[in-house]
Amino acid sequence: MSDEAPLPSRRSSNFYLDCVTFKVEDELFKIPIRCIAFDTEPFKTLASRSLPTGDGPVEGTSDEYPIILPDTSKGDFERLLEVLCPLNFKPKPITSTEVWESALKLSTKWRLLDVRNYAIETMSTLNLSHGEMVRYGREYKVSDWLVKGYLGFATRESPLDEGDVNDLLHGLSLNGGIRQLVRIATLRERKESFGANTKKGKCPSCQYGYLKCDYCQSPLENLYKKTMADEGVIRVSFQDEVDLIATDEKCFDE
Repeated sequence: MSDEAPLPSRRSSNFYLDCVTFKVEDELFKIPIRCIAFDTEPFKTLASRSLPTGDGPVEGTSDEYPIILPDTSKGDFERLLEVLCPLNFKPKPITSTEVWESALKLSTKWRLLDVRNYAIETMSTLNLSHGEMVRYGREYKVSDWLVKGYLGFATRESPLDEGDVNDLLHGLSLNGGIRQLVRIATLRERKESFGANTKKGKCPSCQYGYLKCDYCQSPLENLYKKTMADEGVIRVSFQDEVDLIATDEKCFDE
């Protein structure tokens, strides 16, 4: 039998994980500390409160004394954790807009910049509707989405419906929303004369042949073509709002 003393135990620097317990609404979440960046608020303050002080229980170390996250829904927090702490060995790509919106919402609120950038990058590939681009761009300060959403509404052929109007009004005052609706309507209806300097119904290219109705063969007059907006036109038409969102967006570039 060997008289050698057993080697003292040593904690792995990579895989000896400390965990922290959060309470969101009525639900407890216990996750590895490394999943959350504790250098931003509210976690910076919460982490300092979780250090042993010798005069009471330490927050976040047990179910009885969790760190409470106010003004946060447990659904949003759980969906954020789906992004930060996947439970599967080979997690499938997350394609749910709902999951990524929650991740974007909380990462914007708590300035988790890497998570925010990842959420924006991923959501940009998810085929967001024009309404979602306007709503998310406005709410989470992503100016490119706002511009693309407005452009989609201004150039698409189908008429606007009630859902589209709700998206365009989202987050705005009544007067502000009406102003943006009028701008969209103006862009959708703006037309320019097609061959305005030609005689009745003449071809605008050669000025010789006449354009006729396919059905009755009558010469066509007063022809117009719709002017298609582009991102430059949108940025000018909605400059006040786009500039405001872009200014707020710069706060996340640090």
